[in-house]
Amino acid sequence: MNKAVHLLLLSAVVAGCSQPAVQRHDWSNFSGPGAEVLKRETLSPPNFPDPIEPFNRSMWALNHAAVVAVVDPISRVYRFIMPSFFRNRIQDFADNLLFPRNFTANLLQGQWRGAGDETLRFTTNTTVGLLGLWDPASHWFNIKASPEDFGQVFSTWGWHSSTFLTLPLLGPSSVRDTVGLIPDTLRRKTILGPSRDRYAAMASFAFLPIIMTS
Repeated sequence: MNKAVHLLLLSAVVAGCSQPAVQRHDWSNFSGPGAEVLKRETLSPPNFPDPIEPFNRSMWALNHAAVVAVVDPISRVYRFIMPSFFRNRIQDFADNLLFPRNFTANLLQGQWRGAGDETLRFTTNTTVGLLGLWDPASHWFNIKASPEDFGQVFSTWGWHSSTFLTLPLLGPSSVRDTVGLIPDTLRRKTILGPSRDRYAAMASFAFLPIIMTS
């Protein structure tokens, strides 16, 4: 009996360790559903330069710990006590405060339609939408947002490739986009003024992890 049990366990172990042979098929002559996908050229994954990998890994660990220990519990409590109606008002208000950045970045890239749409959206949402608490530009007038930032401006101007960089609390980025945060912030301060800029920063960044879970 014991011998049979041992043989059975050994067979199970061998079966678990064995791997079936990989079967490959030639799909070049296939003409059924999904043929265009099967015949598509296999592309290698993108390669991003990461010369400061130890730093990025450290920042990833810090951000992960912050999300698990702080952001996620606060988000759960926030969603529990705050109805979706009020969460949507906070999100619309924060989005409306990004007008200076979006307008200027569109303008500097020569995206005249985007700059015009952002101006119409800001005017409509600030007046009809009661200081941006609602978004009638999207829901009533079908004026779509054109979000742009100075990282995209630098890319349009020729700074295409950039070193991967993980920012504390803000997450994955690049050196180019991190530099772009400087004019983004200065532009908000110039247009909105110091006091409003502080509120814009709170609405845009302090509530960002919570708003994203809405």
